[in-house]
Amino acid sequence: MCSDHRFSVTVSDWRPAFCNRRYFPDAESILLGFPEETIGMIHFSPYDYAIVMSHNFRRDQQLVRLLSERQLCYLGILGSKNRTERLLKGGPVPMEVHSPVGLAIGAEGPEEIAVSILAEIIYTYRKNRTQEVVVNEPE
Repeated sequence: MCSDHRFSVTVSDWRPAFCNRRYFPDAESILLGFPEETIGMIHFSPYDYAIVMSHNFRRDQQLVRLLSERQLCYLGILGSKNRTERLLKGGPVPMEVHSPVGLAIGAEGPEEIAVSILAEIIYTYRKNRTQEVVVNEPE
């Protein structure tokens, strides 16, 4: 769905059963490995968006820590606010964290949750673009 909207998608997971093209046929790249192994393979920029949810609490803590050290436009954490608060107890995160990730549209099921996440990413992209245009307008 993201690639349909001109977003380049990278999927990273340490579990071969989940990190494959069968589940992510439109991903630009699929990186198999633990977070500390794959994080260096991804070139992050202040224009990038990252979503965290592996269903493994310790790995998600590690991912949030590693991603918070990068300059990102957006860091979203899938799951409840309570879970996110537990994830962040290890120290301050130096950026705004979107949690629960996605716009509040009353999404039910994985497809609608994906739509709400993509909608929030597009909203963030458009908002940031508008701010850049205003800041860079000639006087």
